[in-house]
Amino acid sequence: MLTVKGVYEDNKVKLLEPLNIEGKHIVEIRFVELDSAKKTQIEAFRKAYGIWKDRPEVDDIFKEIREEWEEWQKDLEKSV
Repeated sequence: MLTVKGVYEDNKVKLLEPLNIEGKHIVEIRFVELDSAKKTQIEAFRKAYGIWKDRPEVDDIFKEIREEWEEWQKDLEKSV
């Protein structure tokens, strides 16, 4: 069983994360009441969805972060 979160609006369910599954699947949808703080968070996620798409400079920044993180981990392992 796989559990993912989504938002129901205008008679559609939008998933909050991409899925990498194939074929047909039976789904069960459970509606959960949201408090105002969660509604605000969901709205912020909706507004931010896809803002980094097709932005090579963002990919470059993440690549740099990953490389520096890997270097830091190597240095840490050497010091132990």
